[in-house]
Formats: sequence, structure tokens, C-alpha cells
Amino acid sequence: MRTYIRKKSHASASPELIRMAINLVKEDNRKISYVSKALSIPRRSLTRYIKTGEEQPLVGYSKSRKVFSSAHENDLEEYLHQSADIYYGLSPKEVRKMAWRYASMLVTLACAVSATGNSIPPFFIFPRANFKPHMLNGAPLGSKGTANKSGWMLEYYMCVSCASGL
Repeated sequence: MRTYIRKKSHASASPELIRMAINLVKEDNRKISYVSKALSIPRRSLTRYIKTGEEQPLVGYSKSRKVFSSAHENDLEEYLHQSADIYYGLSPKEVRKMAWRYASMLVTLACAVSATGNSIPPFFIFPRANFKPHMLNGAPLGSKGTANKSGWMLEYYMCVSCASGL
């Protein structure tokens, strides 16, 4: 039977030890270098944990480029299901189809719905220099789109989006 033996010692401090080190620095006014040596935590790591101010610091590796936290993702999923249940908005199948289509790139999406139920069609902003009509293939009916090198929403695009929905 094979037994895995860890070869590197990075990220070996427990979250409890890191919380204790943060408390020593913040509440007892101890120096970061002193606490890091005393508890055998890398000084730069301890500095990062203190600057982020997280109660439960992240130790080790994490998934990269995560757009939504798990809680936000669950909230969004619940909202989409509720919208589909009252026959408004995209069906779960359409949302899934759209998500897989644009999973390889981060696309900005502008949507607006008033309290009375009036809405404008979805408006996509692609992180590209030039917009091509085929980018909206598979998008909901009435969708509009444009391209911007940064992919960020600008005031101009919101005006175009609102005008296209009238």
C-alpha cells in the first residue's frame, strides 16, 4: 500500500494558529516579525492574512478566477428558479445553455426589470475589439450586444441598452 508523504511545508499552519497570530498582532500590539518567528508562520503570509482581515483566513491553494462566491451563486440560482416558476425570464434550460456558451470568457450582462414587470432585453458586452453578430447565437430573443476591449460596462452602453428596449 502506498503512503503519501508531503514534500513541502508551505501552508502547514492551521487556521487556529493563524487566528491566534492575528490576535497577537492586532490586539496585543506585537510585531509581525516577532509573532511569525515565534509561531513559525511565514512573515509575508501573516502580513497578507492581517491585511485581508478575514476571520477565517484561507490557508493553502484555492480555485482561481472564481466569479461568484458559493453563497452568491446559490442566491442567483434560487432567483432564476423563482423567476422561471412564475413564467418570467429565462428558463433554467436557457440559463444553463447560455452559461455553458459563455463559460470560457467573462461577459458583462445588463438586465433591468421594473417593479411593475416591464423589462428591457438582455444586453451583452463582450471583451473584444469588434462585435460580430454571431456572438449572440443562442442568446434570448431580442438580445443586443456590443464589444469593448476591457469588457466593462460604460454609461454609454447603458443608454444604448435602454434605447434598444423601447
